[in-house]
Amino acid sequence: MYVLKYDTTNTANQITELKNKIIDEKKIINVLNADFYKLTDPERIQKLTQLHLTLGPINISQQKELKDIPMKPANDIMDDLIKRSLVGLTEIETRRE
Repeated sequence: MYVLKYDTTNTANQITELKNKIIDEKKIINVLNADFYKLTDPERIQKLTQLHLTLGPINISQQKELKDIPMKPANDIMDDLIKRSLVGLTEIETRRE
């Protein structure tokens, strides 16, 4: 009987502790949500934009079509990563030669 009572009391204490942790985590989530909504408020962003950026209307000469944007040049580092990720494929190609 003593072991059963001890286990029951211990389990009840663990449940209480977990409930308290859940409450604390919910409070933290609420604070983070409030911070997020404050930081992403459109009026706040508009004020910061006007304060720190010198934006104006877009001129017709600034508009381009997608075909006018040059392709990004090849990157040797990315090419090397791709080659290493295709190790099995390169081994097959090497055997063919």
